[in-house]
Amino acid sequence: MDQPNQQQPVFCDRFDEQRYQFLHACLPKPPAAMLELCCQDGSTVARLLGEGYEANGVELDPGMISLARERFPLLGHHLIHGEMLEVFDLVRSPLALACCCGNRLPELDSEEDVASVILQLRDLAWPGGYVVIDFFNVNRLVRSIAAGTSKLELQITPSMLRSWQLTENSTRPLREVTEMKLEGRFHRRKRELLMLNRRRIEELLPEGVQPEFLGGYDGSPWSEDSHWTIVRFRCD
Repeated sequence: MDQPNQQQPVFCDRFDEQRYQFLHACLPKPPAAMLELCCQDGSTVARLLGEGYEANGVELDPGMISLARERFPLLGHHLIHGEMLEVFDLVRSPLALACCCGNRLPELDSEEDVASVILQLRDLAWPGGYVVIDFFNVNRLVRSIAAGTSKLELQITPSMLRSWQLTENSTRPLREVTEMKLEGRFHRRKRELLMLNRRRIEELLPEGVQPEFLGGYDGSPWSEDSHWTIVRFRCD
């Protein structure tokens, strides 16, 4: 943790740019409006603001908000402090894109809360707009670790380190630990995550609210070997 910006782990490089390009492809030309729920360090929102989009982010963790504003001063009022389950009360503008990415939905207390957030995001999107969520394919992760073909890598940015551990809990099999460097000190957060999968997402949502895309950030169709499950809804 002494010099976290000295490393660029495979995990971080492999998906961050793909995620950004996937989200960008869901947007019409600027100044279309978008919202990222649980925007973490604010990098996606800041990048889209720089391209002329009306981009906003919602984040609960005060430490993460401080980190985001420190790294990206242009965020200003575009960064909103709030809970995932309060998103509909926080943002009223019709959106071209509403997303919750980076494996954030599994932090919620229940699967019912997951469905509630997805439905709230849909209510914020205009007709023809998109909702995008993602989460780890934990089943693949557990299998590959047991087989010795992969390991839980660190995700390291200039001001943040994130790591994962497997637990014995069948409903929350993955523990996430985040450490952020703020004003020269490290802020530590630990959470055990829900295990979501493609089938449960489809079962949780009401009839008529089903994804139009399930796959990878590279556009590939979803399979049991996918690292992530990306779910995209087109709003009518």
